Amino acid sequence: MTSNQSDLMGVIFDMDGVLLDTEPVHVAAYEALFSPYDITFSHETFREVALGVPRRDVILTMLGEDLPEEELRELMARKATLVEAILADSRLETLPGIPELLDFLELRGVPVAVATSSKMPSTFLAAAGIEERFSVIVGGDDVENNKPAPDIYVEAASRLHIDVRRGLAIEDSISGARSARAAGLDTWIITAPQSWHLFDDLAEWIFSSAADMRMALDAVYWGDDLDAWEFES
Repeated sequence: MTSNQSDLMGVIFDMDGVLLDTEPVHVAAYEALFSPYDITFSHETFREVALGVPRRDVILTMLGEDLPEEELRELMARKATLVEAILADSRLETLPGIPELLDFLELRGVPVAVATSSKMPSTFLAAAGIEERFSVIVGGDDVENNKPAPDIYVEAASRLHIDVRRGLAIEDSISGARSARAAGLDTWIITAPQSWHLFDDLAEWIFSSAADMRMALDAVYWGDDLDAWEFES
């Protein structure tokens, strides 16, 4: 890819797994939520049924599709309350390299947004102290169709006032990458090397760290020689 500074109008980040490690919070909340049903909810369970999945669908998966609607709504509200209580007693940390990546984009004058399936993104971002870094935050409640539909990235790009053809999405999940690509955005992935092959047809670039991504951004959009960088693997 050959680009220059004017090509990049904005960067839209996924939240869970890209900006923040929210898994421990969700696991603790779901464990408490399902405890009255004698259901154990582990980190493995989370990765199998809840990663990037709206809480409504997670609850139905765990308790059955025939769960009464009123009980479902009560449990969804209870899940949100549990998350808020957990976050009130702890501070979330950004994932490695994210503060430096945000600093880099701010220095370059590139606006940034968040597009996440989470129903309460501001709560999580505030708990990590980075909510104010983003001029636009779009969550799962802001669109009709969640990822992998393109709605959430289309909405974020619209609010950021950028042309999707000159925007960049940062993702870590297959459903998120499909959402961003369907919206017309270039898509870069941060994930463990053992998962790189899953994104071969879904991303322009794949990285194992935000630090490597920052170096590549500088090279791709601001003209540094890509061959001069040695990326981690």
